[in-house]
Amino acid sequence: MPSQMDLSHCSSSCHGHGICVGWKLEPRFPAFCVCKVGWQGDDCRLRMPNPFHWREEAAQYEKWKSKYGVACGPTHSAVSCSECGAAADMCGGGGDCVWQDGACIESQTPIGRSESEGREMNRLAHIQRGILKKMKDEQRARGLHGGAGDKYHV
Repeated sequence: MPSQMDLSHCSSSCHGHGICVGWKLEPRFPAFCVCKVGWQGDDCRLRMPNPFHWREEAAQYEKWKSKYGVACGPTHSAVSCSECGAAADMCGGGGDCVWQDGACIESQTPIGRSESEGREMNRLAHIQRGILKKMKDEQRARGLHGGAGDKYHV
Protein backbone atom coordinates (compact mmCIF):
# COMPACT_ATOMS: atom_id res chain seq x y z
CA MET A 1 0.00 0.00 0.00
CA PRO A 2 1.40 3.43 -0.92
CA SER A 3 2.23 5.84 1.87
CA GLN A 4 3.40 9.41 2.19
CA MET A 5 7.17 9.77 2.02
CA ASP A 6 9.68 12.50 2.70
CA LEU A 7 9.54 15.10 -0.10
CA SER A 8 13.23 14.53 -0.84
CA HIS A 9 12.27 11.23 -2.51
CA CYS A 10 10.31 13.10 -5.20
CA SER A 11 11.70 15.27 -7.96
CA SER A 12 11.93 18.93 -6.97
CA SER A 13 10.03 18.19 -3.73
CA CYS A 14 6.78 18.44 -5.73
CA HIS A 15 7.50 22.19 -6.02
CA GLY A 16 5.55 22.67 -2.79
CA HIS A 17 2.29 21.88 -4.60
CA GLY A 18 1.83 18.21 -3.75
CA ILE A 19 2.71 15.29 -1.52
CA CYS A 20 5.29 12.61 -2.20
CA VAL A 21 3.86 9.08 -2.29
CA GLY A 22 5.73 5.81 -2.59
CA TRP A 23 6.17 2.27 -1.32
CA LYS A 24 8.63 2.21 1.57
CA LEU A 25 8.86 -1.59 1.47
CA GLU A 26 9.34 -1.68 -2.30
CA PRO A 27 12.25 0.62 -3.19
CA ARG A 28 12.10 -0.61 -6.82
CA PHE A 29 8.98 1.50 -7.34
CA PRO A 30 9.91 5.16 -7.54
CA ALA A 31 8.13 7.74 -5.40
CA PHE A 32 5.84 10.15 -7.22
CA CYS A 33 4.01 13.41 -6.56
CA VAL A 34 0.28 13.61 -5.97
CA CYS A 35 -0.57 17.21 -6.81
CA LYS A 36 -2.84 19.50 -4.85
CA VAL A 37 -5.96 20.81 -6.58
CA GLY A 38 -4.98 23.36 -9.21
CA TRP A 39 -1.57 21.86 -9.99
CA GLN A 40 -0.43 19.18 -12.46
CA GLY A 41 2.62 17.49 -13.97
CA ASP A 42 5.06 14.86 -12.75
CA ASP A 43 6.45 17.30 -10.20
CA CYS A 44 3.35 19.51 -9.65
CA ARG A 45 5.00 22.58 -11.15
CA LEU A 46 2.34 23.36 -13.76
CA ARG A 47 -0.67 25.41 -12.76
CA MET A 48 -3.91 24.04 -14.20
CA PRO A 49 -6.01 26.53 -16.18
CA ASN A 50 -9.11 27.56 -14.29
CA PRO A 51 -11.59 29.70 -16.25
CA PHE A 52 -13.43 30.55 -13.05
CA HIS A 53 -10.47 32.65 -11.90
CA TRP A 54 -11.23 35.12 -14.67
CA ARG A 55 -10.68 38.19 -12.49
CA GLU A 56 -7.07 37.18 -11.84
CA GLU A 57 -6.53 36.39 -15.52
CA ALA A 58 -8.12 39.70 -16.54
CA ALA A 59 -5.81 41.56 -14.14
CA GLN A 60 -2.78 39.78 -15.62
CA TYR A 61 -3.97 40.68 -19.13
CA GLU A 62 -4.31 44.35 -18.13
CA LYS A 63 -0.69 44.32 -16.87
CA TRP A 64 0.43 42.68 -20.14
CA LYS A 65 -1.56 45.13 -22.27
CA SER A 66 -0.25 48.19 -20.39
CA LYS A 67 3.31 47.02 -21.03
CA TYR A 68 3.02 45.86 -24.65
CA GLY A 69 -0.14 47.53 -26.04
CA VAL A 70 -2.41 45.97 -28.66
CA ALA A 71 -2.03 45.27 -32.38
CA CYS A 72 -4.30 47.32 -34.65
CA GLY A 73 -4.03 45.24 -37.78
CA PRO A 74 -0.91 44.36 -39.75
CA THR A 75 0.95 47.68 -39.44
CA HIS A 76 -0.39 49.74 -36.52
CA SER A 77 -0.27 49.49 -32.76
CA ALA A 78 -1.68 51.48 -29.86
CA VAL A 79 -1.98 51.54 -26.10
CA SER A 80 -5.63 50.43 -26.30
CA CYS A 81 -8.18 49.44 -28.92
CA SER A 82 -9.99 52.77 -28.58
CA GLU A 83 -6.95 54.42 -30.16
CA CYS A 84 -6.69 52.00 -33.09
CA GLY A 85 -9.06 53.69 -35.54
CA ALA A 86 -12.01 52.59 -37.65
CA ALA A 87 -12.72 48.92 -38.37
CA ALA A 88 -12.20 49.47 -42.09
CA ASP A 89 -8.73 50.92 -41.44
CA MET A 90 -7.71 48.07 -39.17
CA CYS A 91 -9.30 44.91 -40.46
CA GLY A 92 -9.68 45.74 -44.15
CA GLY A 93 -6.02 44.97 -44.76
CA GLY A 94 -6.30 41.45 -43.35
CA GLY A 95 -4.97 42.32 -39.92
CA ASP A 96 -5.48 40.53 -36.63
CA CYS A 97 -8.07 42.95 -35.25
CA VAL A 98 -11.19 41.34 -33.79
CA TRP A 99 -14.41 43.35 -33.95
CA GLN A 100 -17.60 42.35 -32.17
CA ASP A 101 -20.81 44.37 -32.33
CA GLY A 102 -18.89 47.28 -33.86
CA ALA A 103 -16.37 47.48 -31.04
CA CYS A 104 -12.76 46.35 -30.87
CA ILE A 105 -12.11 43.54 -28.40
CA GLU A 106 -8.86 44.12 -26.53
CA SER A 107 -7.38 40.70 -27.12
CA GLN A 108 -5.20 41.28 -30.15
CA THR A 109 -1.54 40.38 -30.42
CA PRO A 110 0.27 42.48 -27.81
CA ILE A 111 3.15 44.55 -29.14
CA GLY A 112 6.44 42.73 -28.64
CA ARG A 113 4.82 39.28 -28.60
CA SER A 114 4.84 36.66 -31.33
CA GLU A 115 1.87 36.14 -33.63
CA SER A 116 1.33 32.61 -32.26
CA GLU A 117 1.23 33.95 -28.67
CA GLY A 118 -1.31 36.53 -29.77
CA ARG A 119 -3.47 33.92 -31.49
CA GLU A 120 -3.40 31.75 -28.36
CA MET A 121 -4.33 34.76 -26.25
CA ASN A 122 -7.23 35.54 -28.62
CA ARG A 123 -8.41 31.92 -28.41
CA LEU A 124 -8.33 31.91 -24.61
CA ALA A 125 -10.06 35.30 -24.42
CA HIS A 126 -12.79 34.00 -26.75
CA ILE A 127 -13.30 30.91 -24.55
CA GLN A 128 -13.37 33.08 -21.44
CA ARG A 129 -15.96 35.44 -22.94
CA GLY A 130 -18.10 32.42 -23.90
CA ILE A 131 -17.95 31.02 -20.36
CA LEU A 132 -18.79 34.38 -18.81
CA LYS A 133 -21.67 34.91 -21.24
CA LYS A 134 -23.07 31.47 -20.40
CA MET A 135 -22.75 32.16 -16.66
CA LYS A 136 -24.48 35.52 -17.06
CA ASP A 137 -27.26 33.97 -19.18
CA GLU A 138 -27.79 31.29 -16.51
CA GLN A 139 -27.85 33.98 -13.85
CA ARG A 140 -30.52 35.89 -15.79
CA ALA A 141 -32.56 32.72 -16.37
CA ARG A 142 -32.66 32.17 -12.61
CA GLY A 143 -33.80 35.76 -12.10
CA LEU A 144 -30.60 36.78 -10.36
CA HIS A 145 -29.64 39.69 -12.60
CA GLY A 146 -29.45 43.16 -11.22
CA GLY A 147 -28.26 45.35 -14.07
CA ALA A 148 -24.98 47.07 -13.23
CA GLY A 149 -24.60 44.88 -10.15
CA ASP A 150 -24.45 41.62 -12.10
CA LYS A 151 -21.93 39.23 -10.63
CA TYR A 152 -20.40 38.28 -13.99
CA HIS A 153 -19.35 40.78 -16.63
CA VAL A 154 -18.88 39.98 -20.32
